[in-house]
Amino acid sequence: MTPGLLLDEMFHPRIATDLIARGHDRLAVAGHPDLRETSDADLLQRAVEE
Repeated sequence: MTPGLLLDEMFHPRIATDLIARGHDRLAVAGHPDLRETSDADLLQRAVEE
């Protein structure tokens, strides 16, 4: 299994959209209001869990 990419909120959601179109698994924090302002440690934990 190839790990997905988690883009921190400093990256525009459009980057994630473009990556999906190219076949990459991704999640952009900026595109998910529930993840905005989440600490790096909590984002890392979520990434590990998923």
